[in-house]
Amino acid sequence: MSLAALLCLLFAVANCWLLIRLAAVRRQRDAAGVTIALLQKEMALLQDQALHDHLTGLPNRALLEDRIRQALVKATREETNFLILFLDLDRFKPVNDMYGHDVGDRLLIDVGRRIRQAVREEDTVARIGGDEFVVLAFISSPPDAALMVRKIGDVLNHPFEAGGNAIHIAASIGQSVFPQDGRSLEELLWKADGAMYLHKKRTHKNNGVVSI
Repeated sequence: MSLAALLCLLFAVANCWLLIRLAAVRRQRDAAGVTIALLQKEMALLQDQALHDHLTGLPNRALLEDRIRQALVKATREETNFLILFLDLDRFKPVNDMYGHDVGDRLLIDVGRRIRQAVREEDTVARIGGDEFVVLAFISSPPDAALMVRKIGDVLNHPFEAGGNAIHIAASIGQSVFPQDGRSLEELLWKADGAMYLHKKRTHKNNGVVSI
């Protein structure tokens, strides 16, 4: 074999090795990219799960409190009002006892959906545990709170269908308005929660909404 032919062969071998090596590097890079993308997706999923109720998909207490803090900053800066409604279902335990927890879970999901439909898209509806829901909404003036309570009451007054059963429930609602009822997250939640339990204790209705 001539020197020229040998050099050509060596060049071809080297070129082939280089192509193989480049392909391997690309595969490693693509695999790394896929791994990073999967990790980012998994992290986003975990974060979403950490901030939302696993049953209804609504914001949980952690996300609610974060949004209230944001509302405090915005309302203070713009000198506006926002409303917190603390809602607790009446006679929910008998539903679980009579029909089972599967029916109770479907009822909670439907309650969350109805409340969500009764408010604006930019408002927050959260489930903070058990049969307790909280609504956070900016309002033009304090009297607007009564209108929102009535709208929620209207959607909850209709019977719920769960497990082939027509279920009637009631709800107790307490409210607080920034800044009249408080200027901190803790105070506003405490006022709304206290108002809800006060009326839950004082008023008993077979149907409808009990509110302040």
